[in-house]
Amino acid sequence: MDEPFDLRVVPLARIVPHEESEPRRVAKIVGRLASDTVLANPPLVADVDDRLVLLDGANRVAALRMLDYRYAIVQVVPPAKLRLEMWHHALLDTTPERLRAALATAPEVTLRPAPDEGLCMVLLADGGSYAAAPEPGAHPFEALNALVGSYLDRAVVRRTTDPRLAAHPDAAAVVAFPQLSLADVFGAVRAEERLLPAGITRFVLTGRVLLLNAALDPLRSDRPVDELNDWLAGLVAGRRAEGRIRHYPEAVYVLDD
Repeated sequence: MDEPFDLRVVPLARIVPHEESEPRRVAKIVGRLASDTVLANPPLVADVDDRLVLLDGANRVAALRMLDYRYAIVQVVPPAKLRLEMWHHALLDTTPERLRAALATAPEVTLRPAPDEGLCMVLLADGGSYAAAPEPGAHPFEALNALVGSYLDRAVVRRTTDPRLAAHPDAAAVVAFPQLSLADVFGAVRAEERLLPAGITRFVLTGRVLLLNAALDPLRSDRPVDELNDWLAGLVAGRRAEGRIRHYPEAVYVLDD
């Protein structure tokens, strides 16, 4: 039977990122993949003008590349089935004073007292608040990358859907990002190959494939991609025949992601 999802083996070289990877998370995944034998959750990509734009899994794909894999298993979705939401960043294990100093070093960015309009809002636990705006001539995505890059190594970043500082009493600050559109993201990748910072976009898809747990070894091989896709199709068909594929339409809480 035809599956309701589109899983494929594709060369890593075909996958085009839309965001930067996060070195701290990549290092953890590299360590885990060095001993793991299976790929649990396939990265999510959209087929945009015959380009496989990576939507979720930037750190996993970066780790696979660092470990010299040739292929990845991905779930391919049409853009029309996606909804784009935004992550915000709660910044932990630092202080407002340290963050002010870090943010002041970000090139391409001007910090203005709120409530001026800007790329995003920075809300500090000591009551300070700023609007971050690109300097004249700077691309907005470059400015966002500079801003996020200024604190990635100076704080622990917790992604959250709640941009209110009051919702994060353990945080030194919250960086609240504006809502982007699919056209913003795909247009930047297609026309200018601009990347967003790590961990601010959240693509929502009904019917996401999780816990595939496919063997990793074939993804290192030099076998033809068609042969590998036959192997993947057989794996999925076998799970279907054994009654091991389940669809859960309700929302869930994941307590150990």
